[in-house]
Amino acid sequence: MNLVAQPTVNPAAKTSERIPSSVDGPSTLVDMFERLARVHKKPNSLNYKRDGRWIAISSDELLVRARRIAAGLYSLGVRHGDQVAILYESRPE
Repeated sequence: MNLVAQPTVNPAAKTSERIPSSVDGPSTLVDMFERLARVHKKPNSLNYKRDGRWIAISSDELLVRARRIAAGLYSLGVRHGDQVAILYESRPE
């Protein structure tokens, strides 16, 4: 099953419309992330090293963290359709 959403352009509206590649497929990156984290639950979806020791973060914890970030952005006034950029170092925090 192809899970990648294919954008299409409506020439009359001159906007991009997201159409899932299957009937129940995700149509955004957020949908894809949430679906994969739910369907393919893993205790070690993300691993990082701290003080010489590997630490694992589960798919459930990644979903919680992503939702907290979304809630924080919402509290700052970011709404659906707004564009934001997040600059960060490659680390789980």
